[in-house]
Amino acid sequence: MNYRNWSVTNSPNLGSIVLGVLDLLRSGVVMIGIRGQLYWANLTAKEILDAHDGLQVDAEGLLLLSEENRPFPVAEMLPRDAPVASVDDEDQSIKYVRRPFGKRGLTVIARPFVSFRENPDADKPAALLFIQDPERPVRVSQTDLHQFYGLTLTEGSLANFLMEGSTLEECCERLAIRPSTARMHLRNLLAKTGTRGQGELVWLLFRNHGLMTPTKTPEIRHCRPDNHRSLLSSMNGD
Repeated sequence: MNYRNWSVTNSPNLGSIVLGVLDLLRSGVVMIGIRGQLYWANLTAKEILDAHDGLQVDAEGLLLLSEENRPFPVAEMLPRDAPVASVDDEDQSIKYVRRPFGKRGLTVIARPFVSFRENPDADKPAALLFIQDPERPVRVSQTDLHQFYGLTLTEGSLANFLMEGSTLEECCERLAIRPSTARMHLRNLLAKTGTRGQGELVWLLFRNHGLMTPTKTPEIRHCRPDNHRSLLSSMNGD
């Protein structure tokens, strides 16, 4: 597959050190435009895309849902001025993607760039998509979850299952609890972490913990620090 459209030169705000670290993550990360055009992908995402493992890229460089053979709904995940979803509502920032061969589905979380929210441009990157693959789990220790957020064992297990890409229904089966009980635990999770929805919760845990545990030492590439803004700080004012 040709990745020429995903060059770092198309993304001047991204430091090569940051890209090197993102390449080491067990989760897939892609930079995408509002029309679905891809500008960059880390190594894990490229493996998923090359295998047409739920997601793929067409000849024009647009992201597609492999099993449904239709464009990935980026715009639906980045609504402007949308109300915050409750626990019982569908979180628009999360998309569950079906995979072939009976595999558990992928979970895709969208995090818009501040620059896009303030000045939308269809020809520039709009967001990062974080692709959670249950077969490449990113987990946070129960000790850390209790220390940082005061989570119980059940709440911690639910948080990790959500990070792995499980739906709330799948979490019920894995924890052997009823949906009403799962929603109660999810409400507790949101309250204790100060988040407003499942997508924000998973992003918080991934940002604060998942990004801190790459599987190998990153290769440091030379660049001028003053020429690059932090990738993570460009999203949601973080």
